[in-house]
Amino acid sequence: MKQQRVKRHRNSSLDEQPRKKKPSSNSKRTQKKQPYDKSSVGGKNRRRTRQPSKQKPQKKKQQLKMQKNRSSPKNKMLKNVLDLLFYIITLGLICMSILFAFSDDQNKTILGYRIFNVLTNSMAPNERDQKQGGFYAGDVIIVKDIQGNTAKEGEVITYRPSMKSEAFLTHRVIKKLDHLNETKGTYYVTKGDNNDTEDLPISEKQVVGKKILVFPKIGTILKFIRKNFIVSIIFMLSVFGFILVIKMYVFSK
Repeated sequence: MKQQRVKRHRNSSLDEQPRKKKPSSNSKRTQKKQPYDKSSVGGKNRRRTRQPSKQKPQKKKQQLKMQKNRSSPKNKMLKNVLDLLFYIITLGLICMSILFAFSDDQNKTILGYRIFNVLTNSMAPNERDQKQGGFYAGDVIIVKDIQGNTAKEGEVITYRPSMKSEAFLTHRVIKKLDHLNETKGTYYVTKGDNNDTEDLPISEKQVVGKKILVFPKIGTILKFIRKNFIVSIIFMLSVFGFILVIKMYVFSK
């Protein structure tokens, strides 16, 4: 009897425990579906936010540094010196061009250089020889003064046809001799690229210089300047103004 009572007591304790109810099918339907969060899926579909660029503050810093450097006394002194040199060189070039334009004397040098107007086509390029360094009538050539015995074969030199001549010729050296007949010394045989015959031999004392630069068609401009003085002055001033504007634009950067 005691054993039966114990069993009943155990059964009654089990009956007193609340039983868990199984969710019915209707309750499943009533459950709300949670919204699908794309950000929770591995971070692939997260919204990408643009980070503020770091270049702008760097540019501002660079600009501030540039302004500080420009405002420093050393840079101001350097700029003033460069401005002074620019004006001196520009005005010097304009004055030299005016002097050369209005002077017919070709026997003048500036810092060891001469300017010549080409009058003939004796050095015009020839298709047969295909030599480089030729020029045409109306061009302007720059000649550098050299010692008479330093010219080489193939170079274009300027010389006097005779020791007393006031004219000048500019032809190519085709032969360099160490004597002429029984006279020792340096002699040259020249020839124009567009000529068929060679020139007479000349001595080293007749050599003036060698050609280094050619400015095409500048000779015609110089002739126009000589005939029109007022127009030439206006032209020179306009060139100076143009160079000044370019200089201000370059230094402003």
